[in-house]
Amino acid sequence: MLFLIVFFPALLSLCISYRILGKKFDKKNKVEIIKQYLFYFFLLNYIYIFLCLILSRDLFTLSFQLPIKFTMITLVIQTLLSILLPYLFEKKLNKYKIDVLSFALIFVLFYMYDFFVRHLIGKKEVLVWQYTSLSPELFTFALIFVFILIIYIFKKKRLIFNIFNIIFFILFISQYFHFMILDRAYNFYDIFTASEGLHYLNFLVEAIDKKLLILTVFMILTSIFINILLKKINIVKLSKKRIYSYFLFFLIPMLLIVVAYFLLGKKNELTFFADATTPKNIFTDFDNTNRSLKVSGLYLYNVKNIYIFVKDNFFKEDTTNLKKEFDEELKNMKYKHIGNEESGILKGKSVVYILLESVDGAFINEDTTPTIYKMQEEGYDFTNRYAPNYGTGRTFDAEFSINTALHQPINGNASLKLVNNYFKYSVANIFNNAGYETSSWHQNSGSFYHRDTFHKNLGYKEINMDLNKKYDSNFVYDSNLIKNQDVFNKLVSGEKFFDFIITYSGHGPYTKMDVYCEKFLDKYPEFRNDGEYELQCLNAKLRETDKFLEEFVEKLKENKKLNDVVFVLITDHHAYNYTKINEVRKEDDVNLISKTPFIIYNPELKAKKIDTVMGTYDILPTVANMLGVEYNPVFSVGTDVFDKTHKNFVYFLDNTWINNDGIYSKELKKCDDNCERINKKVLKYVKLNELILKSNYYE
Repeated sequence: MLFLIVFFPALLSLCISYRILGKKFDKKNKVEIIKQYLFYFFLLNYIYIFLCLILSRDLFTLSFQLPIKFTMITLVIQTLLSILLPYLFEKKLNKYKIDVLSFALIFVLFYMYDFFVRHLIGKKEVLVWQYTSLSPELFTFALIFVFILIIYIFKKKRLIFNIFNIIFFILFISQYFHFMILDRAYNFYDIFTASEGLHYLNFLVEAIDKKLLILTVFMILTSIFINILLKKINIVKLSKKRIYSYFLFFLIPMLLIVVAYFLLGKKNELTFFADATTPKNIFTDFDNTNRSLKVSGLYLYNVKNIYIFVKDNFFKEDTTNLKKEFDEELKNMKYKHIGNEESGILKGKSVVYILLESVDGAFINEDTTPTIYKMQEEGYDFTNRYAPNYGTGRTFDAEFSINTALHQPINGNASLKLVNNYFKYSVANIFNNAGYETSSWHQNSGSFYHRDTFHKNLGYKEINMDLNKKYDSNFVYDSNLIKNQDVFNKLVSGEKFFDFIITYSGHGPYTKMDVYCEKFLDKYPEFRNDGEYELQCLNAKLRETDKFLEEFVEKLKENKKLNDVVFVLITDHHAYNYTKINEVRKEDDVNLISKTPFIIYNPELKAKKIDTVMGTYDILPTVANMLGVEYNPVFSVGTDVFDKTHKNFVYFLDNTWINNDGIYSKELKKCDDNCERINKKVLKYVKLNELILKSNYYE
């Protein structure tokens, strides 16, 4: 069906024009004619597909959306072009001794990689330019022109083409998968955490759809055809005259880049929304991967990302001025924690600070997660906590925020950019100062996200990673943290202890391709049924995490320590690896779906529902207040939820926010005075966060 819809006009025009021109040319020119027709076939089909995408936005429903007239007009145009183009190009082919067919096809192929990535992201980022925008097109045209000139300069044209082609195809396919899984384009820093992506290999297979397969096959066939054409090109010696000619040709892309930059317009400093909607702001700040890619195009986006990485890591700027700037900002800060009725109500108790992997609130119930459900119902349940994704890795995003009351740098990965930073007011350091024994625990390798180094800089006295190698247990099963007596003894050692634990069992994917799905279902057969397998696996994995908490509580009871321990449960992110999560949550917005559980439980606490809007960065100040440990809130973007000066809104990566009144700025048609007031506050917090991190202020 798809073949008939998309390729039928091109095939038909090919046959018609070949029949007409076959009588015009001699038999000796048949190979050349076929070669040119193949070029027109690919080129005109690309144009046809682009028009379909622009008009219908969906390649696979265009048969129902596009009128028959459009298809007939396209057929006529393609036929005429197939007849006329050989005559137009015939003299130039002989005159310049260069294969125009290969040049044009390389251009179209490289443009395809860029176009389809921007088309994919364009579905999410509706606040900035659409496909008619010139700047990203010109940026892309300019760089493609440079790449092609480089190919034609060297004798081994096929080798250079294939190197470029492989690199660009990898960029295309990797951005596709990254966006399909995480709803955002990746930047250069993400590459260094690619090993973490091995856990998603099974999920990647699930993300492959017909569109990707067809595009990939089409691109491979085009690449093969280009290789055949390049083999036929005569090797031209680089005389001085030709070198000068190539130099002049390089001026063309330079001119295109200048024009493209000019067309971005002026930077808008007047309103907060300008950073999200003004092309020049997006291009200059370059702190939102999706919008930056859409404004700059795939190739310039990656060039600029490499530049930012090199600048940040090899040309360190003097942070003295940044620290002075932060000091000036502090003078204008009016926030001061004055205490409240929740201050110190848990003072002196030990803390188990748990980051729950993928424990989505939609699946917390008496049957699947009875222990978590009990803690939620009998403890403090923060019903309006959001877990925005700012930097690299959703789990690490939450991990960074609950440890620092800051958030990851918007353009980069904290575990890479800030590996040598010192965090004076981290949760580990403030509890160290209060006389606690602090430790961190995770079954995964300490090399992931550089946790071994990062947790040391956070101030944890004992860091326990890669537990499978240290203890005789399989810690993919969260409950083994408690069943292993040696681990349990270390967890509860000391008069007052603070344990930071990252669970693992709930990790996706939840398909049969994950071998642990069957293992968890064998352990919890009550979740096997005739229904959806993904949901069965998800429930079994969450039950394993719940089992860990159940056995932790029971052991503390046995040791008569339960009343002296506070459980702080924090979900890292929603269960995005579950393919039907949007349907289950009845939410498609990438920000609003980040609402996730935050629970504080102790048997002596009376049940309370707190509906104050808060972000992950607000958790540390809130916990510090309830535990009565000394903490200076002006050195963070997080605030105590119970304090009168709590900001009562949470902001997201795309510069939008939601407040206590349920106002979501993305849905506002007009920004009133209250909206602008919050916008200014958001800008202030973002600036403070960046200044603290960039300057390594506590050093």
